Amino acid sequence: MKRTINKHAVRRRDMVRHVPTTFAVITLFWLLITPLAHAHGTEITAQPDGRTITINALFDTGEPMAEAQVLIYAPDDPQATWQKGVTDDAGLYSFEIDPALAGDWSINIRTAGHGQWLYLTVAADGTVDVNNPDDRPAWVKWSMAAVVVAGLIGIGAWSRRPQEQ
Repeated sequence: MKRTINKHAVRRRDMVRHVPTTFAVITLFWLLITPLAHAHGTEITAQPDGRTITINALFDTGEPMAEAQVLIYAPDDPQATWQKGVTDDAGLYSFEIDPALAGDWSINIRTAGHGQWLYLTVAADGTVDVNNPDDRPAWVKWSMAAVVVAGLIGIGAWSRRPQEQ
């Protein structure tokens, strides 16, 4: 008895076998291109001087974030905007902390779709501590990249394994 081979079934099986490799290539391409697409990251710093806080907002190119929107949220009502403002042409914005409102303050600086959150902790004695959650150590960033690369290598190896008939 002669066995016939369905050409469509063979093509479908070959296409399915290449899906993980195609996915891995597309993901790798996306990871390489994404940093180029984000032309402007942000570097936001805060300098406390007594009760006055001065925010310096820059793009990662060093260009000031002129006229960026600044929204400040106090610890007593973190859902409501405590103060609104706009940075000057040099990317600077200053405001005074209310010493009666000790706790965690949230500040959002944003312009043209680019921005960052900045967090301040004000102690009962009026001292201010600046916390920036976006400053991950380099080893964390490299570890995340290594995990992604290892996953892509694993997907590639899995897709090239001998197929059971």
